[in-house]
Amino acid sequence: MKKFWQGLAFAAMIMLQAGATAPVMAAETHVTSGENNVRIVRSVSNVANPVAVTFSYSMTADENNPAEIGGLANFSMRVSATPNGGIAQSDKIVNLSDLTFTKVGDYRIVIREIASSDERNYPIDDMQAYTVLIAARNELDGTRPTGNLIATVADQVTDAGGRKTDNLMFDSMARRTHIQLSKTVSGDNADTDEYFKFRIDFPTARLGDVFSITGQDTVVEYGGQSIQTQRYYTVGEENFVYLKHGQSVQIGNNGENELPLGLEYSITELDADSYSTYVDGDMSVSTKQSRAKQTASEYGGNPSGMSFSAENVTSFDNMRNGSVATGVSTMVLPFVGIAIIGIAGVCVYWAISKKKN
Repeated sequence: MKKFWQGLAFAAMIMLQAGATAPVMAAETHVTSGENNVRIVRSVSNVANPVAVTFSYSMTADENNPAEIGGLANFSMRVSATPNGGIAQSDKIVNLSDLTFTKVGDYRIVIREIASSDERNYPIDDMQAYTVLIAARNELDGTRPTGNLIATVADQVTDAGGRKTDNLMFDSMARRTHIQLSKTVSGDNADTDEYFKFRIDFPTARLGDVFSITGQDTVVEYGGQSIQTQRYYTVGEENFVYLKHGQSVQIGNNGENELPLGLEYSITELDADSYSTYVDGDMSVSTKQSRAKQTASEYGGNPSGMSFSAENVTSFDNMRNGSVATGVSTMVLPFVGIAIIGIAGVCVYWAISKKKN
């Protein structure tokens, strides 16, 4: 009986020792509130009008993390802002509270920009990536782990160059272009000093957007009036430009391009009824309106997207020839009149003389 109790006591001691050295299995935990977010600042430069575009981002785990991270998912942010000094900017707080951890250690996640809702006009910033450090630690009861983890975003966010930063900064230049209208006249009866009036329409442009107009004379004579020409085109308002032979005007270029790529437009010549109009070299007489066009760019790696495409040039030629003279010149009409009167007088005299005889 004594041996039985001795054996039972020894077994109990072994069990207690095993319990004291067994690892505490940590329960799955989320990043704790209070320190569970990072701030993204997204800038778009080279813009003159309000910007509206959505960028998407990925969150990926570093391959050297102690264990897998649960809850990693892509997210997006909207840049909807009016530019200041050519730069439109928005920011977003990214909450990381959905991330989960099951093991003590230091974890790193990498955040990159991966997509744009309008890549043609607003390219992504694919040169930058940010590493966010998250520390997962045991929750303690005194000095003993409780079995739960506490995960916090550490103050060690670094950029692609390894530099510490407070915010995740992404930026890129918008791609922009402009259009050009050129005017010529032809024919032996064309007036090279006459101004012609044009209307330019951007049917898909945002109301209120403003584009620069450069190249036309400040004051023109048209329809018997002196007209002060416009320096800016405002979408939604009546906008006209005036050109004479040999002149060109640009819309959306004030030293930097302003028109989005893919923007629809057309150009119509008004009046000029005494001329035949030819558009873009088409020798068939037009209805004085260009075909529907879209702004284009020869962008091919130029980071500023400032290159200009020849597709954006529209040319109008007005032809007028004088009528071929088919009668007597007006210069000899007085002499013809005198001759007719003389002949008529001779005929009357001859008739009177014949009657007397």
